[in-house]
Amino acid sequence: MKTTQHFVTLSLLTFCCSCLTYAQSTTFKTEEAKLITSDITNFWRMYDELPKAESAEDSTRVLHEFYLNKASTALQEYFEIERKGNNKNIEEEYLFILRQYPKYLASIRGNTEGIQRNKDKIYKYFAKAKKLYPDFSFQDTYFCIGFFNSGGRTMQKGGLYIGTEIFALFDNVVLDEWEGSAWLQFFTPITHIHNIVLHEQAHFQQSPPINNDYNLLYQAINEGAAVFLVDLVTNGEGVTNGGGFGQRVLDYGEINEEKIWNRFKQDMYGYDQSDWLYNAGAEDWPKDLGYYVGYKICRHYYDQANDKKQALKEVFEVADAQKLLEKSDYSSKF
Repeated sequence: MKTTQHFVTLSLLTFCCSCLTYAQSTTFKTEEAKLITSDITNFWRMYDELPKAESAEDSTRVLHEFYLNKASTALQEYFEIERKGNNKNIEEEYLFILRQYPKYLASIRGNTEGIQRNKDKIYKYFAKAKKLYPDFSFQDTYFCIGFFNSGGRTMQKGGLYIGTEIFALFDNVVLDEWEGSAWLQFFTPITHIHNIVLHEQAHFQQSPPINNDYNLLYQAINEGAAVFLVDLVTNGEGVTNGGGFGQRVLDYGEINEEKIWNRFKQDMYGYDQSDWLYNAGAEDWPKDLGYYVGYKICRHYYDQANDKKQALKEVFEVADAQKLLEKSDYSSKF
Protein backbone atom coordinates (compact mmCIF):
# COMPACT_ATOMS: atom_id res chain seq x y z
CA MET A 1 0.00 0.00 0.00
CA LYS A 2 1.98 2.97 -1.28
CA THR A 3 -0.11 5.62 0.49
CA THR A 4 -0.01 3.79 3.78
CA GLN A 5 3.75 3.34 3.65
CA HIS A 6 4.25 7.07 3.11
CA PHE A 7 1.95 7.81 6.02
CA VAL A 8 3.78 5.32 8.24
CA THR A 9 7.20 6.72 7.40
CA LEU A 10 6.16 10.16 8.58
CA SER A 11 4.50 8.73 11.66
CA LEU A 12 7.57 6.88 12.87
CA LEU A 13 9.35 10.20 13.26
CA THR A 14 6.83 11.53 15.78
CA PHE A 15 5.80 8.45 17.73
CA CYS A 16 7.05 9.58 21.12
CA CYS A 17 8.09 13.17 21.63
CA SER A 18 7.46 13.24 25.34
CA CYS A 19 11.13 13.67 26.06
CA LEU A 20 11.33 16.79 23.87
CA THR A 21 8.95 19.02 25.83
CA TYR A 22 8.51 19.72 29.50
CA ALA A 23 5.17 20.83 30.89
CA GLN A 24 4.86 22.58 34.22
CA SER A 25 3.95 19.84 36.68
CA THR A 26 1.05 20.25 39.07
CA THR A 27 1.13 18.13 42.19
CA PHE A 28 -1.87 15.87 42.66
CA LYS A 29 -2.69 13.36 45.30
CA THR A 30 -2.66 10.00 43.57
CA GLU A 31 -6.43 9.60 43.72
CA GLU A 32 -6.96 13.09 42.27
CA ALA A 33 -5.09 12.49 39.01
CA LYS A 34 -7.89 12.59 36.45
CA LEU A 35 -8.32 10.05 33.66
CA ILE A 36 -10.27 11.87 30.97
CA THR A 37 -12.05 9.93 28.19
CA SER A 38 -14.41 12.55 26.73
CA ASP A 39 -12.51 12.59 23.43
CA ILE A 40 -13.12 8.87 22.97
CA THR A 41 -16.85 9.34 23.61
CA ASN A 42 -16.99 12.21 21.13
CA PHE A 43 -15.03 10.32 18.48
CA TRP A 44 -17.52 7.47 18.41
CA ARG A 45 -20.48 9.85 18.34
CA MET A 46 -18.88 11.44 15.27
CA TYR A 47 -18.23 7.98 13.81
CA ASP A 48 -21.92 7.07 14.14
CA GLU A 49 -23.02 10.31 12.46
CA LEU A 50 -20.64 10.15 9.49
CA PRO A 51 -22.63 7.55 7.48
CA LYS A 52 -25.47 10.10 7.32
CA ALA A 53 -23.24 12.64 5.52
CA GLU A 54 -24.25 13.24 1.90
CA SER A 55 -21.14 15.02 0.63
CA ALA A 56 -17.48 15.67 1.43
CA GLU A 57 -18.44 19.03 2.88
CA ASP A 58 -21.06 17.35 5.06
CA SER A 59 -18.48 14.83 6.31
CA THR A 60 -16.18 17.67 7.32
CA ARG A 61 -19.07 19.39 9.11
CA VAL A 62 -19.83 16.20 11.08
CA LEU A 63 -16.16 15.78 11.97
CA HIS A 64 -16.05 19.31 13.35
CA GLU A 65 -19.43 19.33 15.07
CA PHE A 66 -19.10 16.06 16.94
CA TYR A 67 -15.34 15.73 17.48
CA LEU A 68 -12.93 18.53 16.58
CA ASN A 69 -14.95 21.36 18.09
CA LYS A 70 -15.40 19.40 21.35
CA ALA A 71 -11.74 18.48 21.78
CA SER A 72 -10.19 18.43 25.24
CA THR A 73 -7.26 20.75 25.98
CA ALA A 74 -4.75 17.97 25.26
CA LEU A 75 -6.40 17.04 21.96
CA GLN A 76 -6.54 20.70 20.95
CA GLU A 77 -2.81 21.00 21.57
CA TYR A 78 -2.23 17.82 19.55
CA PHE A 79 -4.06 19.48 16.63
CA GLU A 80 -1.99 22.64 17.08
CA ILE A 81 1.29 20.69 17.04
CA GLU A 82 0.25 18.76 13.95
CA ARG A 83 -0.90 21.86 12.07
CA LYS A 84 2.03 24.13 12.87
CA GLY A 85 4.85 21.69 13.52
CA ASN A 86 4.07 18.94 11.01
CA ASN A 87 2.03 20.88 8.44
CA LYS A 88 -0.95 18.52 8.75
CA ASN A 89 -4.48 19.16 7.57
CA ILE A 90 -6.39 17.76 10.55
CA GLU A 91 -9.65 17.19 8.68
CA GLU A 92 -7.93 15.34 5.83
CA GLU A 93 -5.95 13.15 8.23
CA TYR A 94 -9.05 11.98 10.09
CA LEU A 95 -11.09 11.40 6.93
CA PHE A 96 -8.14 9.44 5.54
CA ILE A 97 -7.89 7.04 8.47
CA LEU A 98 -11.68 6.57 8.53
CA ARG A 99 -11.57 5.53 4.85
CA GLN A 100 -8.32 3.56 5.05
CA TYR A 101 -8.83 1.53 8.24
CA PRO A 102 -12.60 0.97 8.69
CA LYS A 103 -12.31 -2.63 9.95
CA TYR A 104 -9.55 -1.83 12.40
CA LEU A 105 -11.38 1.18 13.83
CA ALA A 106 -14.67 -0.70 14.19
CA SER A 107 -12.88 -3.55 15.97
CA ILE A 108 -11.16 -1.34 18.58
CA ARG A 109 -14.29 0.59 19.52
CA GLY A 110 -15.24 -1.50 22.54
CA ASN A 111 -11.65 -1.52 23.80
CA THR A 112 -11.36 2.26 23.67
CA GLU A 113 -14.79 2.84 25.17
CA GLY A 114 -13.89 0.53 28.06
CA ILE A 115 -10.67 2.34 28.97
CA GLN A 116 -12.00 3.16 32.45
CA ARG A 117 -11.80 -0.56 33.28
CA ASN A 118 -8.06 0.05 33.69
CA LYS A 119 -8.55 2.86 36.20
CA ASP A 120 -7.81 0.86 39.35
CA LYS A 121 -4.57 -0.54 37.94
CA ILE A 122 -3.40 2.89 36.82
CA TYR A 123 -4.06 4.39 40.25
CA LYS A 124 -2.39 1.43 41.94
CA TYR A 125 0.75 2.04 39.91
CA PHE A 126 0.65 5.76 40.63
CA ALA A 127 0.55 4.97 44.35
CA LYS A 128 3.53 2.61 44.08
CA ALA A 129 5.49 5.20 42.11
CA LYS A 130 4.74 7.82 44.76
CA LYS A 131 6.02 5.49 47.47
CA LEU A 132 9.27 4.89 45.60
CA TYR A 133 9.70 8.53 44.65
CA PRO A 134 7.83 10.83 47.07
CA ASP A 135 8.28 13.89 44.82
CA PHE A 136 6.31 12.24 42.02
CA SER A 137 3.52 14.47 40.73
CA PHE A 138 0.77 13.40 38.36
CA GLN A 139 -0.76 15.18 35.40
CA ASP A 140 -4.27 14.58 34.14
CA THR A 141 -4.26 11.86 31.49
CA TYR A 142 -6.30 12.46 28.33
CA PHE A 143 -7.20 9.35 26.34
CA CYS A 144 -7.73 10.57 22.79
CA ILE A 145 -8.05 9.18 19.29
CA GLY A 146 -5.55 10.76 16.94
CA PHE A 147 -4.47 9.66 13.49
CA PHE A 148 -1.84 7.05 14.32
CA ASN A 149 1.22 9.26 14.63
CA SER A 150 1.67 9.74 18.39
CA GLY A 151 1.46 7.27 21.21
CA GLY A 152 2.09 9.63 24.11
CA ARG A 153 2.99 13.27 24.55
CA THR A 154 3.51 15.55 27.53
CA MET A 155 1.67 18.72 26.70
CA GLN A 156 3.06 22.23 27.26
CA LYS A 157 -0.33 23.43 28.50
CA GLY A 158 -0.52 20.57 30.98
CA GLY A 159 -1.74 17.03 30.78
CA LEU A 160 -0.67 13.79 29.17
CA TYR A 161 -1.93 12.92 25.69
CA ILE A 162 -2.42 9.21 24.98
CA GLY A 163 -3.16 8.14 21.40
CA THR A 164 -5.53 5.35 22.37
CA GLU A 165 -6.04 4.20 18.77
CA ILE A 166 -2.51 2.75 18.94
CA PHE A 167 -2.94 1.05 22.32
CA ALA A 168 -6.23 -0.80 21.82
CA LEU A 169 -5.25 -4.27 20.65
CA PHE A 170 -7.03 -7.39 21.89
CA ASP A 171 -8.05 -10.75 20.48
CA ASN A 172 -10.99 -9.30 18.56
CA VAL A 173 -9.04 -6.60 16.71
CA VAL A 174 -8.82 -6.83 12.91
CA LEU A 175 -5.32 -6.05 11.63
CA ASP A 176 -5.34 -7.09 7.97
CA GLU A 177 -5.53 -3.45 6.78
CA TRP A 178 -2.12 -2.92 8.40
CA GLU A 179 -0.41 -5.97 6.87
CA GLY A 180 3.16 -5.18 5.89
CA SER A 181 3.17 -1.83 7.67
CA ALA A 182 6.17 -0.94 9.84
CA TRP A 183 3.80 1.03 12.07
CA LEU A 184 2.12 -2.13 13.32
CA GLN A 185 5.05 -2.91 15.62
CA PHE A 186 4.13 0.10 17.75
CA PHE A 187 0.58 -1.11 18.45
CA THR A 188 0.04 -2.39 21.99
CA PRO A 189 -2.67 -4.41 23.77
CA ILE A 190 -5.24 -2.44 25.74
CA THR A 191 -4.33 -4.58 28.76
CA HIS A 192 -0.95 -2.81 28.88
CA ILE A 193 -2.33 0.73 29.03
CA HIS A 194 -1.40 1.18 32.71
CA ASN A 195 2.28 0.58 31.86
CA ILE A 196 2.12 3.09 29.01
CA VAL A 197 0.52 5.76 31.20
CA LEU A 198 3.10 5.24 33.95
CA HIS A 199 5.99 5.52 31.48
CA GLU A 200 4.64 8.74 30.00
CA GLN A 201 3.83 10.24 33.41
CA ALA A 202 7.48 9.73 34.35
CA HIS A 203 8.52 12.28 31.73
CA PHE A 204 6.78 15.03 33.68
CA GLN A 205 9.30 14.55 36.48
CA GLN A 206 12.34 15.10 34.34
CA SER A 207 14.55 18.14 33.97
CA PRO A 208 15.71 19.60 30.65
CA PRO A 209 19.39 18.94 29.88
CA ILE A 210 22.22 21.16 31.00
CA ASN A 211 23.08 23.79 28.37
CA ASN A 212 19.93 22.69 26.52
CA ASP A 213 22.00 19.84 25.03
CA TYR A 214 19.55 17.23 23.76
CA ASN A 215 22.21 14.80 22.61
CA LEU A 216 21.63 11.07 22.19
CA LEU A 217 23.01 10.23 25.65
CA TYR A 218 20.55 12.57 27.36
CA GLN A 219 17.63 11.32 25.27
CA ALA A 220 18.49 7.67 25.98
CA ILE A 221 18.79 8.25 29.75
CA ASN A 222 15.56 10.27 29.64
CA GLU A 223 13.68 7.33 28.14
CA GLY A 224 15.64 4.77 30.14
CA ALA A 225 14.63 6.42 33.43
CA ALA A 226 10.94 6.09 32.49
CA VAL A 227 11.49 2.43 31.62
CA PHE A 228 13.32 1.91 34.90
CA LEU A 229 10.42 3.34 36.89
CA VAL A 230 8.07 0.91 35.16
CA ASP A 231 10.51 -1.87 35.99
CA LEU A 232 10.49 -1.01 39.71
CA VAL A 233 6.73 -0.46 39.98
CA THR A 234 5.70 -3.57 38.04
CA ASN A 235 8.50 -5.87 39.26
CA GLY A 236 9.75 -6.14 35.69
CA GLU A 237 6.46 -7.16 34.07
CA GLY A 238 5.80 -3.81 32.42
CA VAL A 239 9.16 -3.33 30.74
CA THR A 240 8.27 -5.46 27.71
CA ASN A 241 4.52 -4.91 28.01
CA GLY A 242 4.03 -1.34 26.90
CA GLY A 243 6.18 0.46 29.46
CA GLY A 244 9.55 0.22 27.79
CA PHE A 245 10.62 -1.80 24.79
CA GLY A 246 9.68 -5.06 23.12
CA GLN A 247 10.73 -8.56 24.13
CA ARG A 248 12.89 -8.73 21.02
CA VAL A 249 14.88 -5.69 22.19
CA LEU A 250 15.40 -7.21 25.63
CA ASP A 251 16.46 -10.59 24.24
CA TYR A 252 18.82 -9.01 21.74
CA GLY A 253 20.20 -6.61 24.34
CA GLU A 254 20.96 -9.25 26.95
CA ILE A 255 22.96 -11.25 24.40
CA ASN A 256 24.68 -8.28 22.73
CA GLU A 257 24.98 -5.70 25.52
CA GLU A 258 28.71 -5.04 25.03
CA LYS A 259 28.32 -4.78 21.25
CA ILE A 260 25.45 -2.32 21.68
CA TRP A 261 27.40 -0.24 24.18
CA ASN A 262 30.49 -0.03 21.97
CA ARG A 263 28.36 1.26 19.13
CA PHE A 264 26.35 3.60 21.34
CA LYS A 265 29.36 5.32 22.88
CA GLN A 266 30.52 6.31 19.40
CA ASP A 267 27.21 8.12 18.80
CA MET A 268 26.16 9.29 22.25
CA TYR A 269 27.37 12.89 22.14
CA GLY A 270 25.85 13.46 18.72
CA TYR A 271 22.27 14.18 17.70
CA ASP A 272 21.51 11.47 15.16
CA GLN A 273 19.01 9.18 16.87
CA SER A 274 18.00 7.26 13.76
CA ASP A 275 19.61 3.99 14.88
CA TRP A 276 18.53 4.33 18.51
CA LEU A 277 15.20 6.01 19.23
CA TYR A 278 11.72 6.07 17.65
CA ASN A 279 13.03 4.15 14.66
CA ALA A 280 11.62 1.21 12.72
CA GLY A 281 14.60 -1.07 13.36
CA ALA A 282 15.96 -3.78 11.07
CA GLU A 283 16.31 -7.53 11.08
CA ASP A 284 19.78 -7.39 12.63
CA TRP A 285 19.22 -4.25 14.75
CA PRO A 286 15.95 -3.96 16.71
CA LYS A 287 14.21 -0.62 17.09
CA ASP A 288 14.58 1.57 20.17
CA LEU A 289 17.86 0.16 21.45
CA GLY A 290 18.51 3.61 22.91
CA TYR A 291 15.76 2.86 25.43
CA TYR A 292 17.63 -0.31 26.37
CA VAL A 293 20.99 1.46 26.83
CA GLY A 294 19.43 4.25 28.89
CA TYR A 295 17.59 1.73 31.04
CA LYS A 296 20.76 -0.27 31.69
CA ILE A 297 22.67 2.87 32.72
CA CYS A 298 19.91 3.87 35.16
CA ARG A 299 19.61 0.34 36.51
CA HIS A 300 23.36 0.06 37.05
CA TYR A 301 23.49 3.42 38.85
CA TYR A 302 20.57 2.51 41.11
CA ASP A 303 21.83 -0.99 41.93
CA GLN A 304 25.15 0.36 43.18
CA ALA A 305 23.66 3.20 45.26
CA ASN A 306 23.30 2.89 49.03
CA ASP A 307 20.45 5.42 49.19
CA LYS A 308 17.93 4.07 46.69
CA LYS A 309 15.42 6.91 46.99
CA GLN A 310 18.12 9.48 46.39
CA ALA A 311 19.46 7.48 43.44
CA LEU A 312 16.00 7.31 41.91
CA LYS A 313 15.58 11.06 42.38
CA GLU A 314 18.91 11.69 40.65
CA VAL A 315 18.00 9.40 37.77
CA PHE A 316 14.68 11.17 37.26
CA GLU A 317 15.92 14.71 37.64
CA VAL A 318 19.16 14.30 35.70
CA ALA A 319 20.19 17.34 33.71
CA ASP A 320 23.84 16.36 33.20
CA ALA A 321 23.67 13.01 31.42
CA GLN A 322 27.45 12.70 31.09
CA LYS A 323 27.92 13.12 34.83
CA LEU A 324 25.30 10.46 35.59
CA LEU A 325 26.95 8.06 33.16
CA GLU A 326 30.34 8.61 34.82
CA LYS A 327 28.88 8.15 38.32
CA SER A 328 27.10 4.98 37.22
CA ASP A 329 30.39 3.44 36.10
CA TYR A 330 28.33 1.49 33.58
CA SER A 331 31.21 1.16 31.11
CA SER A 332 33.21 -0.79 33.71
CA LYS A 333 30.92 -3.77 33.07
CA PHE A 334 32.82 -4.34 29.87
